Amino acid sequence: MTKTRKTIGVMVGGITDDFTRFLCKGLREAAKEQDVNMVVLPGKFLDRDYAQNTDIMYEYQYDTLFSSVQKGRLDGIIVAANCIGCYTTKERMVEFMHHYDGIPCVLVSSDLEGYVNVSYDNDRGIRQGIDYLVQDLHYTKIGMVGGPKENSDAMERKATFESALWKNGILPQEKRYVEGDLTGNAHSAYARLLDDNPDLEATARHSGASWTPATARGCSATPSLCT
Repeated sequence: MTKTRKTIGVMVGGITDDFTRFLCKGLREAAKEQDVNMVVLPGKFLDRDYAQNTDIMYEYQYDTLFSSVQKGRLDGIIVAANCIGCYTTKERMVEFMHHYDGIPCVLVSSDLEGYVNVSYDNDRGIRQGIDYLVQDLHYTKIGMVGGPKENSDAMERKATFESALWKNGILPQEKRYVEGDLTGNAHSAYARLLDDNPDLEATARHSGASWTPATARGCSATPSLCT
């Protein structure tokens, strides 16, 4: 008797940001090991106001990918809920997830109740990064580009960022934290941060997991910690 190969759907926002690329790369390797099919469904973001940017005003049509997820078509789904819902409320995200009741589901980095969730450490990496910036490089003027205030990971990372500064004897300043989004397009957020803090020595941002140089509007490269 021929064994039916299972198919897992991966529901994400975009496909170009660091978080999603790392996530899909890991899932692809796991799919090979488990001998299952993997289908990536980049349905963009719930409740985003696409009309604000003419370059993306038609991207709302991507959400038809999410409507194709139905019981019987897929054997299970993995959902990057906090990315998909980074522009909306937790209540709206709960409503969205109810569309997939009856389908085996695992969330990635989300705190929605009633679901199996795989998370990562929002604390240690930021603390180690701030310790390095302060103790090894002797920087004291450090800013951060975070995520939306509705996003639980973003708020946890902001709290850790401020706590790590306090631990190193640095008073957190509200103007050194700028709210961004999780799409990977942080240019405007960086511009606001540097406009308000032209003397910044380093920045951290809510994104991948590596060190990168960061520039904004022709400014010289600023050491940037991607958390």
